[in-house]
Amino acid sequence: MKHINIALVATIISIFSLSSCIKQTYDNPGDLSNVDPNLNVNVNIKDLSFLVLGTNNSFVLGDSIISGIVTADDRTGNFYKQIVIQDSTGGITIGIANTYLYSNYPIGRKVYIKLKNLTLVCYKGTPEIVYSLNSSGTVNGIPPTLQDSFIVKASYPHTVTPQSVRMSDLIAQGPLYINKLITIVDGEIDSSFLNQPYAKPSSVAISTSVPLDGCVGGTKTGQITLYNSGYASFFNAMLPSGYGSITGIFNVYGSTNQFMIRDTSDVRLNQTRCY
Repeated sequence: MKHINIALVATIISIFSLSSCIKQTYDNPGDLSNVDPNLNVNVNIKDLSFLVLGTNNSFVLGDSIISGIVTADDRTGNFYKQIVIQDSTGGITIGIANTYLYSNYPIGRKVYIKLKNLTLVCYKGTPEIVYSLNSSGTVNGIPPTLQDSFIVKASYPHTVTPQSVRMSDLIAQGPLYINKLITIVDGEIDSSFLNQPYAKPSSVAISTSVPLDGCVGGTKTGQITLYNSGYASFFNAMLPSGYGSITGIFNVYGSTNQFMIRDTSDVRLNQTRCY
């Protein structure tokens, strides 16, 4: 494993607009504040990700800091022991060996990540920041006792607007979208999975891979996999049968292009099917 100290990168992290309405629910963090510690961010997420993207490399990171807004958490259980954050340049997964992460790092929370002694890895094709890497290639998330040492909470809530993309462009330019919050504008569930739930229960399967098709003018333009966990709170909800848009996080697992929603509210497939 190599050790590097990331060079200072002159990138201004975009600060996303403060939401005008705070939803008072159990899963919101206790400190709804505008306090920002303004740590010195000296590398952007895109440059960090591209150090390992498309490689088998891993690095123990040097004394640098990134910042971003949480775009995916574990509230519904479709994401597990990880959050995804995004700045103005890209997104990255943060592996944390803990659950109920949404109580501290809900969608919309700004966070700073102190990178020193964390590990950057391209795990199965997706860049991820973790605590360490095992000799077998598996990863260890940041231990709960060290969360506050590496992850600094900042203001909440912020809004990240997903980038709209057609399925054909997503497939052709996949590396540009990995770990980013995007909206596929021309999607529908493959006809082979109609009238089925999002996932089989966890007692049967850990996850279910659902084919998600792109379609324009009655012509199929490509297909990726909609990954749904058997532990997700919405696992037994029925997949929609229509055509439209679907929002979530794009990633890669081996040779498979995957898409993960945060909740069923991300799915707006309510138009007449394309084909």
